[in-house]
Amino acid sequence: MKTKSLTMLISAIALTLMSISCVKDENCNEKVDNNCFYTMDYNPVCGCNDKTYSNSGHAECSGITDYTEGTCR
Repeated sequence: MKTKSLTMLISAIALTLMSISCVKDENCNEKVDNNCFYTMDYNPVCGCNDKTYSNSGHAECSGITDYTEGTCR
Protein backbone atom coordinates (compact mmCIF):
# COMPACT_ATOMS: atom_id res chain seq x y z
CA MET A 1 0.00 0.00 0.00
CA LYS A 2 2.89 2.37 0.75
CA THR A 3 4.32 1.87 -2.74
CA LYS A 4 1.02 2.88 -4.36
CA SER A 5 0.79 6.02 -2.20
CA LEU A 6 4.38 6.96 -2.99
CA THR A 7 3.78 6.43 -6.71
CA MET A 8 0.68 8.64 -6.58
CA LEU A 9 2.58 11.35 -4.69
CA ILE A 10 5.45 11.31 -7.19
CA SER A 11 2.97 11.48 -10.08
CA ALA A 12 1.18 14.44 -8.51
CA ILE A 13 4.46 16.29 -7.97
CA ALA A 14 5.57 15.59 -11.55
CA LEU A 15 2.29 16.87 -12.99
CA THR A 16 2.49 20.01 -10.87
CA LEU A 17 6.04 20.74 -12.00
CA MET A 18 5.14 20.16 -15.65
CA SER A 19 2.19 22.53 -15.47
CA ILE A 20 4.33 25.24 -13.87
CA SER A 21 7.07 24.91 -16.49
CA CYS A 22 4.60 25.16 -19.37
CA VAL A 23 3.02 28.45 -18.36
CA LYS A 24 2.93 30.89 -21.27
CA ASP A 25 4.81 34.13 -20.61
CA GLU A 26 2.28 36.95 -21.05
CA ASN A 27 5.12 39.47 -21.55
CA CYS A 28 6.53 37.55 -24.50
CA ASN A 29 5.31 38.98 -27.79
CA GLU A 30 6.50 38.56 -31.34
CA LYS A 31 7.87 41.57 -33.14
CA VAL A 32 9.06 40.33 -36.54
CA ASP A 33 12.04 42.11 -38.07
CA ASN A 34 11.55 41.75 -41.83
CA ASN A 35 15.18 42.79 -42.42
CA CYS A 36 16.53 39.97 -40.25
CA PHE A 37 17.92 36.81 -41.87
CA TYR A 38 18.44 33.35 -40.41
CA THR A 39 19.53 29.94 -41.70
CA MET A 40 16.98 27.39 -42.82
CA ASP A 41 18.41 24.53 -40.73
CA TYR A 42 15.91 22.70 -38.54
CA ASN A 43 16.94 22.82 -34.91
CA PRO A 44 13.63 23.71 -33.20
CA VAL A 45 13.27 25.94 -30.18
CA CYS A 46 10.23 26.71 -28.05
CA GLY A 47 9.68 30.41 -27.53
CA CYS A 48 8.42 31.96 -24.31
CA ASN A 49 5.17 32.55 -26.24
CA ASP A 50 4.68 28.77 -26.50
CA LYS A 51 5.36 28.79 -30.27
CA THR A 52 7.85 26.47 -31.96
CA TYR A 53 10.41 28.15 -34.23
CA SER A 54 12.56 26.26 -36.75
CA ASN A 55 15.76 27.45 -35.03
CA SER A 56 17.08 30.09 -32.64
CA GLY A 57 17.74 32.54 -35.47
CA HIS A 58 14.11 32.30 -36.56
CA ALA A 59 12.99 32.97 -32.97
CA GLU A 60 15.33 35.93 -32.57
CA CYS A 61 14.27 37.44 -35.92
CA SER A 62 10.74 37.18 -34.54
CA GLY A 63 11.73 39.19 -31.48
CA ILE A 64 11.82 36.15 -29.17
CA THR A 65 15.01 36.00 -27.11
CA ASP A 66 13.74 33.73 -24.32
CA TYR A 67 13.44 30.17 -25.64
CA THR A 68 14.36 26.59 -24.86
CA GLU A 69 15.74 23.88 -27.13
CA GLY A 70 13.17 21.56 -28.68
CA THR A 71 9.60 21.87 -29.82
CA CYS A 72 6.79 23.21 -27.65
CA ARG A 73 4.44 20.63 -26.20
